[in-house]
Amino acid sequence: LKDETSIPTPQEVNENTTAVDVTSVRDTLVPDSVLKQLSAQDSLLNTFQNITELGEFVSNIRSGVNVDRADLVQENDLDYIQFPRKGSEPNIDYQVANAENYFTAQPGDLLVSMKGTVGEVYVPDRKVIPDSNWAVLRFDNEQTAKAYAAFLRSSYGREQVNSLTRGTRIPYITVNDLSSIPVPVFSDENINKLASQFEQASPSDPADQWDDLLQEVVHNE
Repeated sequence: LKDETSIPTPQEVNENTTAVDVTSVRDTLVPDSVLKQLSAQDSLLNTFQNITELGEFVSNIRSGVNVDRADLVQENDLDYIQFPRKGSEPNIDYQVANAENYFTAQPGDLLVSMKGTVGEVYVPDRKVIPDSNWAVLRFDNEQTAKAYAAFLRSSYGREQVNSLTRGTRIPYITVNDLSSIPVPVFSDENINKLASQFEQASPSDPADQWDDLLQEVVHNE
């Protein structure tokens, strides 16, 4: 039996316990995951005054598609946008035959990688066919898609994505998780500013470059 003096009293247990409000956390009661999500949300709220879910700006969100191997060619119009490497443009090794049989992404869509290299973004300037490792978020216009792509490249955006990423051997995030990510609400002027910077940027640009721009945007809201 343990010495009675080594057994903590209820008061001592309470004093050494972190209370967590789980009402704003989705789909998990794993303590580390809860704390990670709350920390990410607090970081965002400390910087931006007006926050909502990414899904509020999206008319549709879905995953990409698996293309039959027989339809992967190198001589057609629509590119097959494959799994991205971290900090680089996505792989485009094939085009797709019988493209009318597959879902296509288009300008105004934001592609976010969901598996392996989670959180890489791509905004197509033409119709493309994204593979199933991409989530496709359909915005009303291309400028808004680019503005939120810029946000997701910042450390603020990456922290939100990382807080919802699951899996140990192969990290992944779900379509529903992406839709629920907290994001700032930007004015039309700042959407255009972020979109313009995104058009000139490279995927390998450091996150703090976007942080500086977002800080400037905050002061102008």
